[in-house]
Amino acid sequence: MTKRANILAENALEPSLASKMSRIKYACEHLKILMISVYSIEEKSFLLVSNNFASVLGARYNQFKNEGWDFWYSIVHPKQTDDIKDSISSFLDNCLIDCQWFSRYYIKGETDYIFLKHEILVCQIEGKSIAVNYLLDISDMEGIEGHLKTSEDLDSKPFSGKNRIVLSARQKQILSLISEGYSSKEIGDLLFISNHTVLSHRKNLIAKFRAKNSAQLIKKAWCYFTGNFGEESLQLGMVR
Repeated sequence: MTKRANILAENALEPSLASKMSRIKYACEHLKILMISVYSIEEKSFLLVSNNFASVLGARYNQFKNEGWDFWYSIVHPKQTDDIKDSISSFLDNCLIDCQWFSRYYIKGETDYIFLKHEILVCQIEGKSIAVNYLLDISDMEGIEGHLKTSEDLDSKPFSGKNRIVLSARQKQILSLISEGYSSKEIGDLLFISNHTVLSHRKNLIAKFRAKNSAQLIKKAWCYFTGNFGEESLQLGMVR
């Protein structure tokens, strides 16, 4: 989209709304690391995409401005694409004013994958439901956290090599909710993801812990993370 096209798009907005977008755009120009986009939920289009996205997307910056979410989902890491797309879409379809959504995930930058913190805040401007997206490159933070992890962290207890069970942040969330007795539908509603996605995660968790059902999954997960193995360690095929 050319500079002239941007001006025409801004002029197409209601004067009061256009004024607010201009103020946000001005504020964004003074932010070095925070990327901000403003999305109209009713119109299903972005009203503003800050220039800071260009530092991450490079030449694809204009493609994001033109194609919106479809382009954004296409650059999310393949292993996370379905989860992120499902979660954001569900949130935007069902959100209320002052609702918030938060996640961390990878997107394809110009040369390598970038780890992002993404927060969405829904508010109302001039009678329109607006989703403000805050995105922060936290790739360096991820590296630092990796160095700070100790043997007491859940991920590093107590096995290594092929017997170690590694869970994603989403899997940890779902495992925790399963242990609290929530159904797949209830978990989906809480995390703004589909029932199908929850069932897929549940199936993968059962496979990772070599459990027969959800009840055994909870028991084996508790044994694994607390170190109280006993006979369970033999069933998991693990040696302490």
